[in-house]
Amino acid sequence: MLPGLTLPASWRSLLDLFRPAFRRGSTFALFTLLATGLAARTTRRTVVGMLAGAGMAAAVSFHSACRFFSHHAWDVDPIGLVLARLIVDRLLPDGAPITVVVDDTLFRRWGPKVHAAYWTHDGSAQDPNALGRGNRWVIVGIVLTLRFCTRPV
Repeated sequence: MLPGLTLPASWRSLLDLFRPAFRRGSTFALFTLLATGLAARTTRRTVVGMLAGAGMAAAVSFHSACRFFSHHAWDVDPIGLVLARLIVDRLLPDGAPITVVVDDTLFRRWGPKVHAAYWTHDGSAQDPNALGRGNRWVIVGIVLTLRFCTRPV
């Protein structure tokens, strides 16, 4: 764990469920820091904002936090599966059907150094045959009806 970062036991036990997605303890510690800052931050959720939200902006290098996303060894699939299991187990009533929504979007990017950019159909373009260059993101969500909301989220 990072020195100076004390977490409530309930938050720590929740984050510990994500531990198998990380190969190194230091990467998991940085994930814990960034997730804590993301949850605590009420304004822009940038890397610097997450460090500030966790109260660790002066103790942890901005560059090491950015390297978490670009160089550290971790796998996004187990993180998504743990998050989906948490949502189903804790927010859906027992026996309720699970409604899943899927969307994809093109994040337009260009240039020779953009990782994994390619030409693909752009569904948001006006022309039905329009192509766009960039990264395609496929997003899956679970629809919930929460007691304190008037419509599904």
